[in-house]
Amino acid sequence: MSDTFPYDDGPMDDMSSDPMTTGDNDYSYMNYNSYDFSNRGLESANFEYATLDNANFYSANLEGADFSDASLVSADLSYLDFGTDQNGEDIPGSVDFSFAQMMSADLSGSNFSDGTNFDSADLAGAKFVEATVRSSMVSLNANSADFSSADLTGVDFSSANLDDAGFEYADADD
Repeated sequence: MSDTFPYDDGPMDDMSSDPMTTGDNDYSYMNYNSYDFSNRGLESANFEYATLDNANFYSANLEGADFSDASLVSADLSYLDFGTDQNGEDIPGSVDFSFAQMMSADLSGSNFSDGTNFDSADLAGAKFVEATVRSSMVSLNANSADFSSADLTGVDFSSANLDDAGFEYADADD
């Protein structure tokens, strides 16, 4: 089975369709399963409705990126790099993951600001180990998600499914 794009039938190895060579930040509705986006600057990229299962975004800068309604099943979104401030501290990033399918995705070590949107995302089995989250997580599915050692101060989990989610050593408001 070859990876193809759902709307242009171009193969993944066609360099004219390679997201890193087109110079275009619009990847919406495209199929980039298992693609390596690691360590890339993808600020304000549009991944709406894209299929990105098993894609690797390790240490990428996704500030302002839109993954709404995207499929990110088992994707690696760990240690996202949103830059550092003048004191060398990590800057929290803002990403739209609303309604995304992120089952078993790895978001460990990433630092998400209050501008990040996880509303109604499916995070069943996702990993947020040592992540910092400052955003709302309202009405999402985080069944069996791992929030071990995460900083969840101020996070609103109203109407979220947290069945079997792990919060060992996590920091959160009481």
